[in-house]
Amino acid sequence: MFNLFLLCLLAMSVMVFQRVRVIFRQYKCPGEETIRDYFYGKLKKRDPEKYELVVAHLGICEDCQNLLHSIENSDNVDIDRHLIDPDGQ
Repeated sequence: MFNLFLLCLLAMSVMVFQRVRVIFRQYKCPGEETIRDYFYGKLKKRDPEKYELVVAHLGICEDCQNLLHSIENSDNVDIDRHLIDPDGQ
């Protein structure tokens, strides 16, 4: 009975650790190259999981939002065109 309790405790600990790790990954700034790849639509095809993390991160990080807008301004491209998903996903 005690072994079953330890096994359940270990399984729950692993699940909590994985969730916390995903949450903290959202707060890490992805870097200019990754944001640029996101802006030009390359990231979604190459790494869908990282794409989702960048989307979540851009919702909370003002510095990365500013970087995204500076990429738009430096390349003279309309950001709205890049942020609308043509597949509707």
